[in-house]
Amino acid sequence: MSASCYLNIADGRLREPAVPFRSENQQTSTCGERNSSMRPIPAMMWLVMKVTCIFYPTHLTGKRRCFRCQVERCKQLYLISGRSVEANDYFPECYDPSGQGYDSMDESPSLREHLQSHTCLLCDSYWWNHNGDICKYSDKNTGVGRWNHRGSWLISITVLFVITCMNIYEFVRFVQFNKGKSNSFVFALSYFILLIELSFYPVVSMYSKFRSSSQCNVSRATWSTTLNTRFIVKRLQFIDFERKGIPGKMLLFLCFAWPLELLAHRILIYSEIGCKSMHIELSFERFQSLTCTFVLMTMWANFQYLLFLCRVSFLRQFQLVRLFINKHQRDLDVCRQVIWSVVYDFNCYRKLVYIYMMMLLPFSSWAVTTTVCMHYKNENYPCKSVFPMIWSQVVMFLGLSLSATGGLDATYMWDQFRQEVLITAQNHNNSRFWQKIVHHMDHLCCEASSVRWTMVLSFISSFVAINSSEVKF
Repeated sequence: MSASCYLNIADGRLREPAVPFRSENQQTSTCGERNSSMRPIPAMMWLVMKVTCIFYPTHLTGKRRCFRCQVERCKQLYLISGRSVEANDYFPECYDPSGQGYDSMDESPSLREHLQSHTCLLCDSYWWNHNGDICKYSDKNTGVGRWNHRGSWLISITVLFVITCMNIYEFVRFVQFNKGKSNSFVFALSYFILLIELSFYPVVSMYSKFRSSSQCNVSRATWSTTLNTRFIVKRLQFIDFERKGIPGKMLLFLCFAWPLELLAHRILIYSEIGCKSMHIELSFERFQSLTCTFVLMTMWANFQYLLFLCRVSFLRQFQLVRLFINKHQRDLDVCRQVIWSVVYDFNCYRKLVYIYMMMLLPFSSWAVTTTVCMHYKNENYPCKSVFPMIWSQVVMFLGLSLSATGGLDATYMWDQFRQEVLITAQNHNNSRFWQKIVHHMDHLCCEASSVRWTMVLSFISSFVAINSSEVKF
């Protein structure tokens, strides 16, 4: 058992007194021993983040302080400066509700600064790993190495912007080329839906980065925070790479293999002699079309894997929170704050899944219905191999998305956690402590509204698809 992790809530063993706030002497007594327990994150995870252009801030770790510690830090700075102020003026100018500096552009503290900082149980919960051990780390301990450098933010923004512009140009060029060709309607419509679905991630990722750069002084986590580098690195804390390896290996394989299969299929279609009506005359434009769709599909597929990693991470963190509450029943206030902190992060992920499903299901329903209608009209299309490719695209979008998120909504994880807490409360005869915990969780409820709206939009899309199958492009 590592000497660097002094509190383990998974097995219930304490190595230091479980008090809400520790003195500075207690914090610095083991400063030189904690760094050895941090295991580098596998290179494959950095590759996925590189492919999705996640890297934006130069530093992956920032200062993590709860509200009480932020106020205490502000008070210390006032005292050091020698200013005479009232007690109510001890409030941080740049208050961070998450306490974890997702949008902060400050320099990353060194590991020694992390270990010597005055923290509490809530601040320590920001550093839990998959076992519930408190393992503080800096960028050097994550194993990021050269994956993230000073020019990474520029590369990420440039790639996302260029690929979005190429996608818009591809859409306009494709519409002009197929205008008036009724026999290529199904191919044109499916390609149109494909480009819209693939455009979701680059646009959302750019918005997330622009928001992070403009919200440094008004920090507030929202759905776009899920694509923040520091948010994802924190999610990786709760995954046991050392013993269990990389999670979802089959899903990760499909995230790289499926775009390659569709690329090969599209090349085959472009090269068929019988598909002259769908040929792109200029070889440069043909290459640009293939490159644009392949890069977007690879980026989108790896985005699904990031959603999967977040889901695995939250499932483990909810388990650790339940064990933490059971262990610290004498400290109701800290338990409430720990639950609120986890829900604060979870709502970012839940809202992103909600928005994504609101886009995915209607367009996928439109693609399925239109393809079925056109397939059974028995018209003579110049290239019959288009249909297998279209079905492969539809299955990829639905299959990878549902596998990554675990369903149409992510709220089931919160419901499962709440049910476990209710069972634990019943085992303790619904004591006053557990009643207050359940009451606190009721105020933090996460409503599931995506299923209702996505199903309505799916029916509307199916109706539109059936009627549009009679219309020429």
